Order: sequence, then structure tokens, then C-alpha cells
Amino acid sequence: MSVSIFKDKLMKASELCDHLLEAFVQSVEGERNGAAVNRRILRGIVDMYIEMGLYFAYLSPALVKETRRYYREEGQHLDRALTLPASTANVGASSSSPRVDVPYVLRHAETRIREERERADAYLDPKLKRHLIDEVQTMLISAHVTRILDLGFDAMMKQMSEEDLSRLYSLFRAIEKLDVLRMYWTVYIKTVGTAIVKNPENDDTLVESLLDLKQRLDRILANCMGSDPAFHHALKEAFESFINTRQGRPTRLIAKFLDRYLRSDNAEISDQSVNILLNRVLVLFRYIRGKDMFEAYYKQGLSRRLIHGTSASKDIELLVLSKLKNECGEGFTSRLEGMLKDIDISRDFAEKFSKSKAYKGAKVEFGPLTINKKYWPTYKPEKLEATSAAYEKYYCKEHDHRKLAWLSQLGTAVVAANYPAGPKEFEVTEYQALVLEAFNDQQSHSFGELRDTLGINGEDLSRTLMSLSRHDMPVLRKLTSGGSATKDDEFIANTEFTHADTRIRLFEIEGESESKDANRAEEKVHLDRTYKIDAAIVRTMKVHKQLSHTELINKLLGQIKFTIPELKGRIESVINRDFIERDEDNPSLLVFVP
Repeated sequence: MSVSIFKDKLMKASELCDHLLEAFVQSVEGERNGAAVNRRILRGIVDMYIEMGLYFAYLSPALVKETRRYYREEGQHLDRALTLPASTANVGASSSSPRVDVPYVLRHAETRIREERERADAYLDPKLKRHLIDEVQTMLISAHVTRILDLGFDAMMKQMSEEDLSRLYSLFRAIEKLDVLRMYWTVYIKTVGTAIVKNPENDDTLVESLLDLKQRLDRILANCMGSDPAFHHALKEAFESFINTRQGRPTRLIAKFLDRYLRSDNAEISDQSVNILLNRVLVLFRYIRGKDMFEAYYKQGLSRRLIHGTSASKDIELLVLSKLKNECGEGFTSRLEGMLKDIDISRDFAEKFSKSKAYKGAKVEFGPLTINKKYWPTYKPEKLEATSAAYEKYYCKEHDHRKLAWLSQLGTAVVAANYPAGPKEFEVTEYQALVLEAFNDQQSHSFGELRDTLGINGEDLSRTLMSLSRHDMPVLRKLTSGGSATKDDEFIANTEFTHADTRIRLFEIEGESESKDANRAEEKVHLDRTYKIDAAIVRTMKVHKQLSHTELINKLLGQIKFTIPELKGRIESVINRDFIERDEDNPSLLVFVP
């Protein structure tokens, strides 16, 4: 009864009612500004309004309205402060802030949310808590999403500010703006990744840089974003977008990186380190669309490691192949596994040959490798010397209906040389050995003389001569100027050659031979792709009889992972060869020709 009477009196005294509401709201604002308030009294006022049934009609709306105004002004002040020098930026009515940057804004918003939660628990109705927190999030974060991300996201990513990034993710999740954050996440990854991949000066360290980038992003994803699947998918798509640029150059560099790491001269290699590294590199491998191109490049490196004897170990090579098989299936690694088997079988047979009568009386130590042509990269065969002929005769006697093709460009030898400064042993390719042998008879030779005498084609001979007359390893001296060896050049033996080591490796300059081999590999891959696409087109049209051009493209993309321009070009080729034709009335409709 008394509560009802007090309520009637209060409602009739409008000025008193307004004054009480204003005093309550100002007390809350004062506490937000750092002033001390008597929370017990404020709680009593709230209880009184609740008991009178006026809380949700009067007190709650007034407080929400004032909260919105307060944080709107504070959010605007923060937004302006982000563009001011740190020394002149202040927040709040009564205190100056530390440097106002995006991380500060995020910390401030998080603090305000915590304060509103504590205030509601202390003397406000629990139902009001959500409304007040929503106002803080809306006015301090939602209203400034673009500014916060534009001015702070890249810097936080670059600095690996995990605490700030965690806070950013948490706040944006609360306001349901993760889709915007994910867009900035994707753009950042693409920008950084593209800068690494597109600059040729980064080629030597490209794989290491991408592995480092991926490791940092994975750490942020796990520690700051709770391994959010949507952000993980965005990371995957971003990597796929830039790692398949530059006509597949990153694909080649990944294969080259593995080749360099798997060589016997790598002192850091071990089963454990290889396993860790492979797991990281395979992540990059999964982003590669042209895996057939990777297989061609990897095969080039494997062939050199096996033939030159520079592989770290057979067990490690098998470990790599097992991981590639798990990723792509047996068909992907069958030829690579065949290369390893060839080496084992060939060495057993070569040992048997060395103990045979056919080998007795040979003037050189001869160690041939007999390999299956279908597994190995192709090279132009060259005519060999008498011992090679003896081996070929012996091999064909033991294996009926087989024919040997010599890969002279992959052969290696050890050549002994006597200099006034002391004897040296050169580890060389077969072509280098033939060239050096020619200088036993006379001290100088022209390019043309060597070409005619040795039967080596001009391009290979030029590369071989330049590798032997390098300024840092001048076994031969080039008497004419110029960056390459041509038909008019003359070379002499460098009788004053010196080197700190007794045994020296003089294999051809890797970059030159690798480039040539890589071109061959690319040509073969493109040819293989042509056959696969043509077969898929004919097979699909034979099943469906007729499809629109767009329908055919979509069905092909579901079978083979090649680019749309490649598919369009092959469709026209198949049309020209009368396997399919365009409908006379509807040119966009393709019809199978039985």
C-alpha cells in the first residue's frame, strides 16, 4: 500500500522524478569517468524502481540512451585520436591516455566491456547487462571496423602481436564481423605471398620464405583465432592463388629445394630433420595445382642425385617417395620408385661385368649404370668409347631383346692431372672428361676442333668449355673475350692451375644444365597434359552425347585439375579433328561424333 502511494506521489512530481533519473545516470557516468560512487545506494534506487514497476519503463531506457551517447562520443574521440600524434591524443574526461593506436583502442574496448559487466552485476538488473555491453561494442568497435583494420591489422600481423590479434578476433566475433576480418586476413596473406613469389631476386630463398610465412600464419591461426576453419580455408585459398603464378616457377623451386636438401653434402640432414622438413614442404606441395610439373622437376633432381652418387641415402629417398605416395597415390611415384630400383639392379650387374672376361684389359675404370628409359628423363644419346661398347655387348648377351641408349650428359668420371704445384683429381662429367683428355695431345684447341674431334654438339660443348674455364676454377683458359664459347674461340690448358684441395668437383654449372633439363621436362608435361585432356573430352562426350560448351568445361574440371584456357584450347583441337562438332542450329552446343 505504501509503495503504491509513493509511486503515485513520485509520478505526479515530474520534476522530482526527472531529477532522480538524472542523478542516477550522472552517478553511473561519473563512475565511468573514474569517480568513486556509493554502489549500495545506487543498488537501492534500482531495487526501488523495480519494486514500483518503473525500472523497465523509466530507469532502464534512460540508462541505455545515456550509455549510447557516452560511448558514441568516446568512440568518435578514439577515432580522431588514431590520426593524431601520440603525445596529443587523450581519451576520457579526466585522464590522458598512453599512445593511441589500434591495439590501445582494442584494449580500451575490452576494458570498457569488462567494466560494464561488473557494473551490471553490482547494482543493475541482470537483463540490462547485455544491452549495455552491446552499446559498448557497437560504438567503440562496430562503428569503426574499417578504420581499425586499415590502421592496425597489417602492423599487428607483421609484428606477430598475438595478444592484440587474439583480442581483435574475440571482439570481432562478438559483433559478428569475422567475415570482414577474414577478408583482411586473406588480402594480407596474398599481398605478402605475392611479394615473395613475384620478385625473382627472392628465388634463392623463396621456399624458406614461404615456409616461414606459413609457420607464422599457422601460429596466429592456432593461438589467436582458435584454429577457425573458415580462416584456415581462407589461408589455403590465398596460398593457392600466389604459389601457382609465374608460369609454375615456385613449383620448380620447391622441387629444387628438396633436391638441394637431399644431397649428401648437406651436413644437417638426418631422418628426423628430413621428416620434419618434408611435412612442412608437403603443405606447400598441396597448394600446387600442376603436380605433374612438380613430378617432372623432382625427377630431374632425383636422376642427378642417383647417377652422380650425391644422394644422402636410399632410406631418405624412400621416405620422400612414401610421403609423396600418401599425398598423390601410387601412380604419381611409380616411375620415381622405378629409378631407385634401376640403380640397385644396375650396380649389381656392373659389378658382375667388372669380374667378367669382357672387362679384362680395359684402360679405364668403368662404372656404367643401366636404366629403364620409361622411368628416367630423356637425353640425347652419344657415341661412346671401346669400353662402353664392350659393356653394351656383354649386357645384350645377358638380356635378350633389349637395347641400350647411353645418357652421356649424365655420366661422371675422375680425371687425374699433374701440375707443377702438385697433382689434382677432378670429378667431372663425361663431356668434361673428353674435353680434358683432348688437351693431353696438344696444349691448345679451337672450339671447332673439339667439336669435330669429340662429336659433341655445339650447345653442350659450349656449356662444357665455359664450366672448365670459369674465373674461379680456370682449368682451361679462354683466349678470346665473351660470356660464352663460340666457334671462333680458342682454349689452352692452364699449366699453372692451383687449388687448396687435391680432389676438386668440376661438374657443369648447375643453373645452365638445370634450365635446359627443366625446359625438356616442361615440354613433356605439356604434351602429357594434352593427351589427358583430349582423352577426357572424348570420354565425356561419348557418355553424354551432347553438352553445352560451359557444361563440358565444368565436367572436365571435375576430372582433371588444369586451367580453363588449356581446356578451351584442347576442345577446339578435338573439334578440328572431328571427334566432336558444333550443333548447326545452336553453335554453343557440342555433339559427339560416333
